[in-house]
Amino acid sequence: MRLQNQYFVLLWVLALPIRLISAATQIFDDRDPRVQYISGSWAGRGANGEYRETTSESTSRGDIVEFNFFGTQVAVYGTLGPGNYTTQSTYFINGGSPTTFTTPDGTKQVQYQVPFYTSEILQENINYTLTIVNQGDYFYLDYIEVTVPDDCGPQA
Repeated sequence: MRLQNQYFVLLWVLALPIRLISAATQIFDDRDPRVQYISGSWAGRGANGEYRETTSESTSRGDIVEFNFFGTQVAVYGTLGPGNYTTQSTYFINGGSPTTFTTPDGTKQVQYQVPFYTSEILQENINYTLTIVNQGDYFYLDYIEVTVPDDCGPQA
């Protein structure tokens, strides 16, 4: 009798509704209207290796970009160029602790779609603001990638 009860419980658990979760990625080009250039003098640039062949260039320290999003993770990609200048940028989510990206030493040639920043996993169903501040000589924003939860299949 005890064994039958265990099988009954197992079958009951297996019959519970199951919601399968995966993640989808949304890409927002630097020219997307949701990417807001708050301060500074930003210039449109572009090259073949960049997403949609566009970037936005800042040459002034303190220039700011903001991006509002819903998602569980955000990443920022840009372009690095060769030369004797520093690409340094700082990233904040909802005004929290900063994370800084600095050009790796020895950048000898142009590098496209370089990951500058990837957030920690974020709580779902919250409106986030990503703030990016140029702290270097040059900053080239290519695109922003947001990971959003996605149902993969109907509820059973």
